[in-house]
Amino acid sequence: MTINSLKKLLLALVVALGLVVGFTALGDSVVLANPAQLYESYTTGGYASYYFCGTQWIAQTFTPQTSHKITSVKLEFDRYPAAIGTITASIRATDAGGHPTGGDLCSGTMDGNLLTGSPAWYTITLGSGYNLSAGTKYAIVVRISSDCSTSFANWYFNSSGTYPYGWGELSGNSGSSWASSTGYDFMFEEWGDPVGASQTATFSLSPTNGSTISGTFAVTLNLTDLGGKRVSGVDVYLNYERSKLEAQNINVSGGIFADYPLQTIDSASGKIAIGAIATPGSPVTSPGKIATVTFKALASSGSTTLNFDYTAGSTTDSNITEAGTGTDILAQPPTVTYNIQPSGPFTFHLVPVWNRITWISQLPTTFTFSSALAHIEKGCPRPQDPPRAIAHRKNGWWESAVHGYGGALFPLVADHDYYIKVASVCDWQPGS
Repeated sequence: MTINSLKKLLLALVVALGLVVGFTALGDSVVLANPAQLYESYTTGGYASYYFCGTQWIAQTFTPQTSHKITSVKLEFDRYPAAIGTITASIRATDAGGHPTGGDLCSGTMDGNLLTGSPAWYTITLGSGYNLSAGTKYAIVVRISSDCSTSFANWYFNSSGTYPYGWGELSGNSGSSWASSTGYDFMFEEWGDPVGASQTATFSLSPTNGSTISGTFAVTLNLTDLGGKRVSGVDVYLNYERSKLEAQNINVSGGIFADYPLQTIDSASGKIAIGAIATPGSPVTSPGKIATVTFKALASSGSTTLNFDYTAGSTTDSNITEAGTGTDILAQPPTVTYNIQPSGPFTFHLVPVWNRITWISQLPTTFTFSSALAHIEKGCPRPQDPPRAIAHRKNGWWESAVHGYGGALFPLVADHDYYIKVASVCDWQPGS
């Protein structure tokens, strides 16, 4: 047998045994592709299962400890009792509360009829994948196309799970809202590839993910994680929710770049564009501030998200350009979600009945029941019709306690509801 024949036989055996994940034939040689790596996982226990079908979706959140490109997930399923539809698994961002939010960052499907009545692990490839940032929480979201009338799929979990970087999430309305099951961890493995060595730098935003904002506030855009690279310029395309935020101005004072030829706010689409370049021959070599954007919260509650236009390898969206090579070295930038709180001044419009109010955290913390009533009377002077009472609960014991059992000294506590009774219409501003 010739040497070439031996090589060909060896190649056939390797492929047949499934030992090669991918290869490129170069003449008589074989170049092995880098196999996917296991990153985050939880495989302990898994003796119970929770169903998903129709509008009933399940998610498992996770936080990668290493930046990488996720390419597939491996999940433990079974089905009951008969055929089911297509199973979709996707990766989504999470909001400040750790719940899945937004659309799919990447997704894949499998034929649910491949499932059996016994638990087994199944791999779902996630299309072209998505670059995940270390320290950022994401969610694996699963659902099937069929309703729950005849059959459903089950995802196995540990009801006393110990995965330290996430937890189970349940939705009964196709992902419109989610409830955390922090004691549950669903069985999962997430697989992927290392982020290319050329992609080492990224952007960060301050305030960081999960922060609370209100009124007018500033967001600082920073260049971070240069990894020893030299930067000649950046392009930033930052998206905001125009129904919840108004972008008011861009301030590049104190920025680390010499020139900012692009500074635009497109309020119609909710997009901010910033282009910055370093002095020729003097590239940026240290992390620092690029610019500050001032926003005004239009909503008074809920949450809002900022995210970057970014596709790995694309030169038409957000980029960080390496000096000397012109290479885009931007790794996956973060998505941040802020909690929105109302801003002052706060006015309670009181009418001649019991008025229910919520004492939010921005209001003074020094009011007692007694001093609150005095402040109402001072702010809305009607000597002939003074305020009558303030209570935790209208009528009954609480009202009596205010008058006769030391209730006048009860403090007004943030995030509690109270009832105020007045004799005439009055607009009260507690912070004035």
